[in-house]
Amino acid sequence: MAFYLRKGFNFGPIRINLSKSGLGVSAGVKGARLGVNSRGQSYVHGGRHGLYYRKNLGTINPQNKNSNPTNNKASLTEDEEIFTDTGLTYLPRSIEKPIVTIPPLFVKVGNTKLVLGIVLILIALFISDISIKIGLGLLGASLVFWNQQVKNKSKKFHQTAALLLKLEPDQQNSQNWQAHAHSLTTAEQERLAIHCASAWLEKQIQEGSILEIDHIKSFLPVASTLLDKMIISLYKDAVETVLADHQLTEEEEALISEMEKKWKIAPPIVQEEKKLIEKFRQIRNMQFTPLLAIGQNDSGDQIYFESEGRLLHLRVLDSWQQNRVRYKNMGYKLDMEGKLSISDKAFGITEGRNTRFYPNSQIEDIFLSAEYGVVEIFLKNRKSPVIISSPTLFEFSGVLNKVIES
Repeated sequence: MAFYLRKGFNFGPIRINLSKSGLGVSAGVKGARLGVNSRGQSYVHGGRHGLYYRKNLGTINPQNKNSNPTNNKASLTEDEEIFTDTGLTYLPRSIEKPIVTIPPLFVKVGNTKLVLGIVLILIALFISDISIKIGLGLLGASLVFWNQQVKNKSKKFHQTAALLLKLEPDQQNSQNWQAHAHSLTTAEQERLAIHCASAWLEKQIQEGSILEIDHIKSFLPVASTLLDKMIISLYKDAVETVLADHQLTEEEEALISEMEKKWKIAPPIVQEEKKLIEKFRQIRNMQFTPLLAIGQNDSGDQIYFESEGRLLHLRVLDSWQQNRVRYKNMGYKLDMEGKLSISDKAFGITEGRNTRFYPNSQIEDIFLSAEYGVVEIFLKNRKSPVIISSPTLFEFSGVLNKVIES
């Protein structure tokens, strides 16, 4: 089957985002996303866990639409946020991916030696001493010739790379590799092989045609440790993709299973990903099964969910300004920790004698980000969302959405 990312899916009038990375699409940079945060700012986001980098591209205040252009320009702000994991959220272990560093494929060929060669030739034209004239002329000509040879070699490398990188799964074999790469140096082959491995594995996922990893390892000169990290990273990316629209199909599950088998993914990694897949499947199944009450509260309201959890808020830990850029160190702070519950009337948390509940009728949006271990519930007439973290975050989100639909 072809592997692709479908459009979003709504369970009902409430949007519940169940992607592993929250709202976002690829920004062309590995690990980076474009998105919109809870304050309506568009941003570029990169990084996973511990620290992340986020650059806000600006906020447009609709109340200023009738103001003059100068005020509109002033309303556009540029912030850079550094998010610190304060350890208050429950993060799925399976989100973490190995860091894969791939060297640049192409090396820029400068013109320094070409310019120097031309200068030497020009100088030689104005020197009367024949021996010096010939020496400078030959040296200049050799530099020009050397530069041209390097450029021709670089052009040939580009052409070879273009042919190899676009090979279909059924063409990814030692015969094609040898046919195109035999004239390259060992260093060039090793550099190109890393990029071929990445491109070929991604192509296998896209085409739904997974090859035995030992087949590629047998002829591509790539370090085994680097290739293993690349495989794990792509495998986790594939799982993230099938979960991004929370419409996990049997065909997608079969493709993931084939990757696990043929790419020889380590069993502990497979088990962690399968746990996450199962959580998403349970949320989806929950939308099509009756929701049963587990009890009643003192007011006689039906209780549908109870579990431990935390009520958090996102705040600026510290900030500074440099070169006209405003930097903010962001992190979650704890408001309350205790028992989360969802009834047919409200959801909230109880800590000893302290309680904080919010009417279900005020819910406008539910945003689940498994990557950060939180769910943001947006309420009417409230600027900042209610932020919840729990070891049963998936169930909490699914039940809350089901109650809203009911």
